[in-house]
Amino acid sequence: ALNEEEIRNLVVDELRKEAKLADLDVGKNLLIREILVGMLVNFLRKEKEELEILESQNEVLSLLGLELDLSCQMILKNGQEVKLKGIVDRVDRIGDELRVIDYKTGSVIDGNLTIKDMADLRQPKEKNKSLQLLMYAYLYFNNYKDYDSLNAGIISLRNVNKWPIPFKMGKTTEVTRELVADFEDFLRTLMEEIFDESIPFSKKLLTLESDE
Repeated sequence: ALNEEEIRNLVVDELRKEAKLADLDVGKNLLIREILVGMLVNFLRKEKEELEILESQNEVLSLLGLELDLSCQMILKNGQEVKLKGIVDRVDRIGDELRVIDYKTGSVIDGNLTIKDMADLRQPKEKNKSLQLLMYAYLYFNNYKDYDSLNAGIISLRNVNKWPIPFKMGKTTEVTRELVADFEDFLRTLMEEIFDESIPFSKKLLTLESDE
């Protein structure tokens, strides 16, 4: 297992390589470095705790994919084809439970991931994370036929004690193919509105936000 200093060295290497940040020992760069180190340390500690709990229950977590690149085609009523794609941070399985997980560095609350019906997804500021998770479920089901249901959720690196925060339709966390079919109908309607040249784009934005 990596200790905190080893994690810090890895973060420094990545920030220098990917973000082109040279001096990471002073000012804002130092704060960025330490925030990232703290998040990673907490994440790995929580991951270890979860694995130990599963082991005590004779359960096994199987990691099925990281940064899984998924895509599919949607055909609109006018015959137009739209390509949809997304990169799923993590797909895993505990026993018979398939999970689609997204990581967020920002804060996430339960209300962001709970909807009453598909119309709630027209609240982009409050429900964009719900829409994102349903999109991932839609993409997964279109690419893999081995499961008829899954659970979707977010791991917030600011609050790893909630692990993960689940998407819910009402009180139900199970995302079935039937639910995703309803989401597909919603998404197709949304795409048709976006591509409808008779609807001014500013009006579309107002329509999407009208239920807030």
